[in-house]
Amino acid sequence: MGKHQTLAPGDETVAGSSLNEWNIDPDPETLDYHLRQWNEPYRSTVHFADFLADRLEIADLVVDIGCGSGAPTWYLADRFPGCKFIGLDVSKELIAHARRSRNLDFELDDATNLRVRFGVNGVVCMQALHTFPDPVTPLHQVSTRIRPDWIAFSTLIYEGNINCKIIVEEPDRPRQSYYNVFGLPVLFTAMKMEGYHPVKYQPFKIDVDLPKPDNMNQMQTYTLMTEAGNRLQCSGPLLMPWGFCLFERQKEKKK
Repeated sequence: MGKHQTLAPGDETVAGSSLNEWNIDPDPETLDYHLRQWNEPYRSTVHFADFLADRLEIADLVVDIGCGSGAPTWYLADRFPGCKFIGLDVSKELIAHARRSRNLDFELDDATNLRVRFGVNGVVCMQALHTFPDPVTPLHQVSTRIRPDWIAFSTLIYEGNINCKIIVEEPDRPRQSYYNVFGLPVLFTAMKMEGYHPVKYQPFKIDVDLPKPDNMNQMQTYTLMTEAGNRLQCSGPLLMPWGFCLFERQKEKKK
């Protein structure tokens, strides 16, 4: 990758497969996680749409990287009917559950080796960046293969210059997965190297109470209330510090 430094090696394997490959051939619990948003969008999806509303209201074409079964993308397309959306994911199984509409389509594509695309106003990546071993590779792919006017993502973010490489093992399910937390300065630096500057950042604060799951041996989202009245979002043993970022491509200076 040349100047693009890999923050965490991605050569760990599970039964000969790469981490997160379970998303390509999802188990029933993983598939259920993706399909639940067809019944009701997660609060982070709704808040992310609010965060990007001014851009999505005027965009002509937006690509969603790592769209899964497509429910969050469908929510954006339904809310912003004047914009065309394309959801991309490497999983044929998940894409098979996607629902197309007048302004929404889905295609198979790999965020670590994207096909070249033209005429894209914006790229979104909703709750997918943290599943990569590092943010640099997918962001470099987006920046060089698609070159959108802006890039926005929701991921696990620490506001200081600290990165956490988190590999979750669930013995009840034959899988391991990344839940990486990236420092905000790392994301800013990675995007600057690609010619994008930060426009805004917003931490996500969940606004509903979610009960602890009955099965504590699997990663599932729930909330805890602190004595100060702050609601914390958790999954399994982890605190989930979700945040939203928007970056804009720097305009080339006229010679």
